[in-house]
Amino acid sequence: MDIGFEQEPNLGWRRFAGPKATAQTVGLPILLFLSLNAAPAGLTQSPEVRLIQLRILFFALFSSWAYFTALGLIINKIASRVGGLRTVLILFLFASTEVLRTVLVHEFALLSGLKSEALWLFRISAGAMTGIIFFSILSVVVNDSQYYRSAYRRLFEQRLRLSASLQDSENTLISTRNQLIQGIRDQLTAALHSSLRKTETPSPRTTEISNELFRVAEEVVRPLSHELFDIPVIVKQSELKVSAPRVPVKQILIDTTIAEPFRPYQLIFIGLMMTIPLTSYFTNIMDFVNWAISLVFMFVVVSLAKRYLTQVVRNIAFGWRVVLMSSVYLLPSIFFAVTLMPAVMDKSSDRLTNFFYGYAIVLILSWLLAASSGMRLSRQRMLDDITEVNEQLYWLGVRLQAELWVDQKNLALTLHNDVQATLLAAALKLKAASDSGNTSEEVLGEVRKLISRGMNFSTAETVSKTLEDAISRLNENWGGLITMQYSATQETLDILARDAVTRGVLEDILSEFQNNSLKHGKATETTAILTMPEVDILQVALTNNGNKIVDSDVVAGLGSVFLKSVSLSYKLENFSRGVKLTVKLPLSDVASVA
Repeated sequence: MDIGFEQEPNLGWRRFAGPKATAQTVGLPILLFLSLNAAPAGLTQSPEVRLIQLRILFFALFSSWAYFTALGLIINKIASRVGGLRTVLILFLFASTEVLRTVLVHEFALLSGLKSEALWLFRISAGAMTGIIFFSILSVVVNDSQYYRSAYRRLFEQRLRLSASLQDSENTLISTRNQLIQGIRDQLTAALHSSLRKTETPSPRTTEISNELFRVAEEVVRPLSHELFDIPVIVKQSELKVSAPRVPVKQILIDTTIAEPFRPYQLIFIGLMMTIPLTSYFTNIMDFVNWAISLVFMFVVVSLAKRYLTQVVRNIAFGWRVVLMSSVYLLPSIFFAVTLMPAVMDKSSDRLTNFFYGYAIVLILSWLLAASSGMRLSRQRMLDDITEVNEQLYWLGVRLQAELWVDQKNLALTLHNDVQATLLAAALKLKAASDSGNTSEEVLGEVRKLISRGMNFSTAETVSKTLEDAISRLNENWGGLITMQYSATQETLDILARDAVTRGVLEDILSEFQNNSLKHGKATETTAILTMPEVDILQVALTNNGNKIVDSDVVAGLGSVFLKSVSLSYKLENFSRGVKLTVKLPLSDVASVA
């Protein structure tokens, strides 16, 4: 059952308490495995009562499974998010489930007339420790597997989105640009349509037409120009519906063995925790010696395997990898079975069965430990890939926005310098003709041409050719009131010279910073330092010697909307000399090629 967890939380050592901790994929497999052998529960085995024993184990299994399921649902209700409370509750669930199962085995055996030793200290301590260890390790693997699949799907989806965005970016930009220009033309056509028609009437009212042209120039064209320059149009990316495939199970299994196929320290710790309760069975000093030797032998074997076989495991086929890893754990399992288990198992128990059960314990724990490490590594690798793809998507989106802004600014300047001037020229020509009484068809024809030119304008590039040209023009405009110096490597200048879009955005940022530095900060000097922290990113550090800002979140002039839309990041802050603005801009990959 999925509950309301974060998709990929940083759980740390509490990974076992994730959203799948109470799932059947955790509870049922462990309960089935722990029910395979009755000897550890103190139940005397004999061929005559084997069927009764199986029935006892089944009822104990079913009862503990029902308990695990019910308590798990309650925990999900009262502690849905991973934290201290849920961690404690999950540990209690894991410990109490196995304790309950072993207690029920004993009680059902007594009810069935079989001999069963109480062994309460061993039963409770061993059951609690076994439950915590087995359930926790499998829960870690299952939760990591869920996060792994989530990361896999996200990476798949983001890669498709990046591919689609790369293919559609130019079309998206052209479409948005055309919509913007067409929208402006439609507004101008609507405003000028009546004036144009009036010039075609037999006796046009020239004064009325002239006043109408003055009004359109001031009340329509000027606001449109200002709006375009003040409010960046946002590029709307098309939505992409993606259905990510299921993660191949084989791929998950392969990934579980590439990180740490052998984990001696974790295995010896678990082995120690699980076998400590068994020491209550020991009757002589040799039992303790064998116990210690078993643990040391296991640690040595797995440590040697980690040192000499890890790289071998990573380089061989998956099938042989399984064989090799399983063989490594066979040696300590044999030693464990022939030395430790006979000291604690019932004398009537089958030694071969006990050996296979002991081997299964070691093998399952070892594989689960390897899986938990491998799954975490694989998930983190995919999350890193997702981050990289997201950065590329973000870069592409900002780059499109920057390209649109340059077009938008050119359109705004065209409206301000050309369209408005053309309409004013048409109005003045018509007014002069009206005042002189010369409203001939020739004059009206010229006025109609001017109006048509205003409605069917074309934009022109207004970006400075080089950074030096832009800063020179900036300093000339301010007439010595405030001056800007810049610093950049020749490589940065050469790349910037090939990227008109970034140059156009940079010119506006420099202009606004210069304006705000003088207007708000009373500064007299500004400095621009240009660097390239990455091949496709231009970083601009702007400083002034003016008054410090009171609120670092305030960005005057073009405003934070503009900076957010055309920059990868920006930061406005006080520094020792005055105010500092740091902006990162996307550089064209074409411009970055030497």
